[in-house]
Amino acid sequence: MDFSTALPNGKHRRIPQTLGLDPVEMFDTAAAAAYLGGQHSPLARKSLENWRSSGRGPRFHKIGGLVRYARSDLDAWLAERVRGSTSEGG
Repeated sequence: MDFSTALPNGKHRRIPQTLGLDPVEMFDTAAAAAYLGGQHSPLARKSLENWRSSGRGPRFHKIGGLVRYARSDLDAWLAERVRGSTSEGG
């Protein structure tokens, strides 16, 4: 079984699953911003960077000098923001 990982240029590459580990799809900041914003209204990378520094954004992984976002963390962050009306808090 293969899984995908984001490359610095925002593209993805398939990586084989090894050692029986569960794969985690990881995104760099640009790819995470695109994922969160959706196809028709991309989120600015700078917005995600600002949210990260202020603690308002999705959880992230710091690997050496790299920042990576797991798809599951992005999905969880989005799910926390579901509202039924504009008058709901958040």
